[in-house]
Amino acid sequence: MKKFDIAKGLVALVCLVAVIGLTGCDDDVFDVHPNSIGGAWSCTFTRAGDVTLYESWFFNQSGSTVSGYYTFKGDRYTFSGSYDDDDGEFRAVDSDNWTLSLDFDEEDEGKGTISGVSGTGGFQTWNAKLSR
Repeated sequence: MKKFDIAKGLVALVCLVAVIGLTGCDDDVFDVHPNSIGGAWSCTFTRAGDVTLYESWFFNQSGSTVSGYYTFKGDRYTFSGSYDDDDGEFRAVDSDNWTLSLDFDEEDEGKGTISGVSGTGGFQTWNAKLSR
């Protein structure tokens, strides 16, 4: 009888430890944000009803301050903003007053949008996916 009670107790203890281990973890613990986004990145710009563009970005980073440039439809736009390596968020405004919002949830990948008023098409939002 004692062997059975000990075995039941051990099984219960193992189950309790497993449940605590599974419920005690926050998904954000596994997110990997790069410490720095400095350097060259390849980019794919997409927008419904438009062609896919393959462009490039270059980031200069000093602490949380970021500046650089990107190419879009063959033109070059400079930007300045900030990067928070705790949550992987990059926010900036470019030389044409477009808003840049990217999230770096992987070491070598960023996703987000650039949005603003186009000279020919009114307000637009393009999806950007960066990789290095």
